[in-house]
Amino acid sequence: MAFRIDWLTDWLRQQPQHHLLLERQDRGVAPNIIGATQIRFLLHTLGETHDLTRFPIAAHPVGHAQETLPVLLDTEAGTATAYPSGWQFAASPEVLHTPREYLCDFPSADPELFAAYQRAGIADSSFSVFFRSVHGYDLPREAPTPAWFNGRTDLITLRRAMDWHFGCDEALGVTIDPDTQDSVLPDGTTFSRCTNSAHLMAEKLGGAVTGFPAEANPTATYENIVDAGGHDFALIGDRYVVDLWVGVYGGGRDQAGRPLPCVYDLRSDDLHEQQLNQTLFGNPECWEELARYDQPAAPTSEVKAMPDLRREFLVIDMVDYDVAIENDRHLAIKDCGGSILANLDNDPEVSGNRYSDELKFAVLETGRGEPRPYEVSFDPEHEGGTCYFSPCDGKTPLLGEVEKWVGAHFDQIESIGCSALSTREEVDEVMGCSQRAMVRPG
Repeated sequence: MAFRIDWLTDWLRQQPQHHLLLERQDRGVAPNIIGATQIRFLLHTLGETHDLTRFPIAAHPVGHAQETLPVLLDTEAGTATAYPSGWQFAASPEVLHTPREYLCDFPSADPELFAAYQRAGIADSSFSVFFRSVHGYDLPREAPTPAWFNGRTDLITLRRAMDWHFGCDEALGVTIDPDTQDSVLPDGTTFSRCTNSAHLMAEKLGGAVTGFPAEANPTATYENIVDAGGHDFALIGDRYVVDLWVGVYGGGRDQAGRPLPCVYDLRSDDLHEQQLNQTLFGNPECWEELARYDQPAAPTSEVKAMPDLRREFLVIDMVDYDVAIENDRHLAIKDCGGSILANLDNDPEVSGNRYSDELKFAVLETGRGEPRPYEVSFDPEHEGGTCYFSPCDGKTPLLGEVEKWVGAHFDQIESIGCSALSTREEVDEVMGCSQRAMVRPG
């Protein structure tokens, strides 16, 4: 478990984020919200496999936390503060005895940054390998579409995909109203009213908003629903109930203590599923259709695009250079013609070495200390000079790896230029041809 948390926190720290949030200060997003979002993403990724007693948390009584640490997030349970290497949770002793309850109930962090973490994870094969090692199944890369509800996709696959893409506030796009502390859905309606999330999912997936008053459906005995006086949900394909209110909003659990899923199959022949369906939704003959969306909602120009997480700045000699990930394959450091990176130009006419065009590789180091070869090139004509780092494994480059290599080889690049790079044969010797084949980036 400690390895899982260490690997994931290390992966999160490698994701570019600080400038993304600084650029959005007009939205009132504080840079410290990064840590809160990382905690939420960590909890969402590990799911029920995590043990928060093994979290990298140092317990301090209220009022005795180190004041030099930046405040991350204030909650009723106490104050969470951020370390470079982890998090500190300062709260009363009784809270520290049950950290799972309080950390899981953190207010929503930043859903756009959270979504960007999700996209980065989907694009990163190492994250996919990690996810499978934790859960025993593949990371659900695609969000469910109406075609998933045609009866040919098994319920377990549906639930895994729904839980990953919609199974927490941030994944769903929920924000917190700073004045009322109410949970607000992406369409601006309150999450506290079940009808609103039912409309959201029925419109997204093409289905009906269906529900019942509690007194008209006595076999629906789930306490939260009875207390609310009734319940509404999305019915997809007249077979699947999609309900985010009982699980995501209400944090409900079944009799075995497992979190309630986002989707239910009314035609399931599993006895446990049948009992759960009846407890939550009672008798379908007591339901009433409130609205129907025959076609799923199509994206419009009014839908705000999520920010591209994989965009950052690389600092060289106290100068920020714009960085972008292009086609998920190339990390481009732009307008760097005046920096030492221009020295990596391996054009023989520039270097004065007729063999320098063979010097175009570098072995970088991953967050786990493993070697990872990149192809390196410099284009003096593109956007004021652009330096490209392209992983030879064909996977998504990481700024943290590039930044570490540039820092470690700064003096070499400055003094011997592209001779700081390696030939293909030299990299093959380092990597071991029998262990890892070099794949030229496309």
